Amino acid sequence: MEKNYIALLYTFSEKNKADAIVEECKALGFSGATIASGHGAATSTLWRLFGFDGPERSVIISLVNATQLLSYLKSESEMLKKWRFVSALVPLNETAVNEVLKQKNDTKEIEMAKQLEFLQVICNKGVALEVMEKARTLGARGGTILEGKGTAREEDKLFFGNKLVSEKEIVLIITDKESSSAIRSGIERMDPMKEDGAGIVFALPVSYFSKIQEKENN
Repeated sequence: MEKNYIALLYTFSEKNKADAIVEECKALGFSGATIASGHGAATSTLWRLFGFDGPERSVIISLVNATQLLSYLKSESEMLKKWRFVSALVPLNETAVNEVLKQKNDTKEIEMAKQLEFLQVICNKGVALEVMEKARTLGARGGTILEGKGTAREEDKLFFGNKLVSEKEIVLIITDKESSSAIRSGIERMDPMKEDGAGIVFALPVSYFSKIQEKENN
C-alpha cells in the first residue's frame, strides 16, 4: 500500500458517529485513523443547532496519501447526507495536495480554505475553558477541547520547580487568518500561559475545509 502521505485530515463529528465515519473511510482505502474524544465550545447558533456544542464530540485524525484523499473528496458529499461533520485538511506536501484538490474542481471551498488557519493550544488541565473564552472575545466562533497528558520525566518536573502539570488539555480552533494572529497573541499573553511548562499555541495551514450541510427535513 502506498504510504506517501501528503496531508492530515481532521474530521469533527458527533461522538456516536465517529466509528461509522471511520469505517466509511476504510472502505475508501484509508488504513485507519485515531479517534479523540472531547467536547465542543461553539459560539455560532448554526453550529449549536447541529449539535456541535456540549459535552460530546469526536475528532478523527487520518493520514492520507493522494489516492486516499481523492477518494474521500469524491465521496464527501454523500457522506454528509448521512452524518453531520466538518473536515479540515492540513497539508504535509502542499504541492501534492493542490494537485489533488484541482481534481475536485470546487473552487469556492478551496478558496475559502485559503482564508483559514487551524490553531492548536496545548495547556494545563483546567485552563482550556479560559483559553476558549479569550479566543471568543478575539473572533473565534467555536472550538473543540480534548483531554490528554504530558510526558515530562519526573526529574524534569522537579528541575522546573514542579510546575509542569502532567494532565493537559488541547484546544482546537479553526478561524480566519484575519483573527488568527490576534487570537494567538491574546492566548500567549494570558497569565496561565506565562508559567513554566504552561503550554504552547501554534497555527497550521488549511488546504481544504468542508462546511456543515443541513439534512433535508431537518
